[in-house]
Amino acid sequence: MWGIWLEETLLAEVPHRQVVLAVPKRLRPYFLYHRSLLGDLSLVAARTVTAFIRATLGERDLSVGIVSSIQTHGSLAN
Repeated sequence: MWGIWLEETLLAEVPHRQVVLAVPKRLRPYFLYHRSLLGDLSLVAARTVTAFIRATLGERDLSVGIVSSIQTHGSLAN
């Protein structure tokens, strides 16, 4: 439902890519007990993806739109 809303309401008709980033198991306890770090992690991830796209395309001033969603669940995805 949310994905449909994004496509129909928010996203422009330009090429899109989905990027999935995972937190290594050794770092997960820090985020489990310090949930506010997830917001910081999301910002760092967005800046990193933006820098990568700009460097790859050679466009330093390229405007990159990012929709970020933090998903937490059990290690077995149950």
